[in-house]
Amino acid sequence: MRVLLDAMGGDHAPAAPVEAAVRAMEAFPDLEVTLVGEGEAIARHLARVGGRGRRPEVVEARGAIAPDESPVEALREKPDASLPLSVRMLRDGHADALVSAGSTGAMMAAAALHIGLLPGVSRPALGAPLPMPGGGQVLLMDVGAHMDARPEVLVQYAVMGSLYLERVRGVVRPRVGLLNVGTEPGKGNRLVRAAHKLIAAAGLNFVGNVEARDIYSGAADLLVCDGFAGNLLLKGLEGLGLTIRDSLKRELGRDLRGRLGALLVYPALRRLSRTLDYNATGGVPLFGPSKVIVKCHGASRATALTNGLGVAVDAVRSGMMARMAEALAGAHARLGEA
Repeated sequence: MRVLLDAMGGDHAPAAPVEAAVRAMEAFPDLEVTLVGEGEAIARHLARVGGRGRRPEVVEARGAIAPDESPVEALREKPDASLPLSVRMLRDGHADALVSAGSTGAMMAAAALHIGLLPGVSRPALGAPLPMPGGGQVLLMDVGAHMDARPEVLVQYAVMGSLYLERVRGVVRPRVGLLNVGTEPGKGNRLVRAAHKLIAAAGLNFVGNVEARDIYSGAADLLVCDGFAGNLLLKGLEGLGLTIRDSLKRELGRDLRGRLGALLVYPALRRLSRTLDYNATGGVPLFGPSKVIVKCHGASRATALTNGLGVAVDAVRSGMMARMAEALAGAHARLGEA
């Protein structure tokens, strides 16, 4: 199995991708990694990482696409940058999957332009795993790929997310919830009310509407929403987490009693921090394209990228794309009968 790794994508490139490639090839004996990026920079970091095992292949690319660049303009002006070159290599069969911590917008645009979507998918989606304090996670999708989804698009998200959790993450009969302002089927705007009826008829383990306050109660394994609501929720949770962290630091360091208390609670806080760390997940596939593309957080370091490569390996081994196409066809058939 060969996986492409965008060596110039992310805040810590190329050091983090290079180290991740070496680590992943040590962890997976049947994995070959191709680093796509600036050869001289990659070579310097490979020499620093060292090791006596197998080494990743290197394919020369010209620069990278920055997160603040217009995806469409960047793809036109930088066709041989690491991300679009990697996507074209994936399209042409040079690898089984692609992993990148680079620009999300450029990744989506390049995938739509060069690869295309699975049959039955009209809009791609981005998923975000939300770590649970007691372990495990809930997958939130969409978190910004498509802001104005139709009800049938939310059904596609539900099918793809459910299959991913089952086949790649090993969740038995994933519980699918629909993000809403109330739990009753008649609650919400027109989009959510219509989506509720369609998802209920799609043959999934649908648990109904889930309110935002119940996300961390374990009510669902997959929480479906349009990209506008999902992005707002995700960024709100991120802001809340930072606020709680900063408040704890300030209060525990305020006086001697607080500092003594900090020493006592530090082990528990560290365990909690590891539980909530996105590095443990690594990344999630971009849902919709017909090839396996795993998106990692832009701030990913080597550990997160190594785990992202592991996600790609599991997705390929599980035959996720073929199974996803089959599941989408089955869902459409059931909706047609309904």
